[in-house]
Amino acid sequence: MTRRLLAVVLLTSLALFASARAQDDPALYQATAIVTGTDMRQRPLGFARCLTEVLVKVSGAPRLRDDPRVAALAARADTLV
Repeated sequence: MTRRLLAVVLLTSLALFASARAQDDPALYQATAIVTGTDMRQRPLGFARCLTEVLVKVSGAPRLRDDPRVAALAARADTLV
């Protein structure tokens, strides 16, 4: 009887935990940058700022703002869009 009760409790717990998984937050992959002008000269700067912000949000590491590898990626962020 005790084993059966333990098995039922264990299976119920597993069913509850299986349904409680992490949700993917789409806001993690979005950023907004304000740039001056509407021509193509300002777009790369906006893309670079947004890429850096998204990488910081997704990783949870604010130190990436000063990382030279992120700066190298951000320099060509307009080619990644």
